[in-house]
Amino acid sequence: MNADLVYSVVGVASDLKTSLRVTEKVLPRFFRGAEETYQRLGGEKEFRKNVSSNETAAKLSAEARTELERRLEAEIDFFQFVKKNLREKARRLGIPTRIADVSCAGSLLCRLLTEGN
Repeated sequence: MNADLVYSVVGVASDLKTSLRVTEKVLPRFFRGAEETYQRLGGEKEFRKNVSSNETAAKLSAEARTELERRLEAEIDFFQFVKKNLREKARRLGIPTRIADVSCAGSLLCRLLTEGN
């Protein structure tokens, strides 16, 4: 499935501000003022209270991390694909983003999902 064919915007929690800005631009009728509302409700500080920390991830052994990455390969690839598309959409719309340049190198699924975009 190609998420871009089904959804106008797919955002990521790791850069909610960019996700909201892109959504406001692409779907203004429904999302005008979304970022302003987010900020009024406490913004990133309030949002982070409800997001699990990386403390558990830091405690994983290398073996456990490798096994998780193997078992979640498709999900990780899809997440990379979504981040890449959001970053590119933001760039085309002139929206600054904190999303690092995402490469599909080494990820067959990401490359397949991105083809034609």
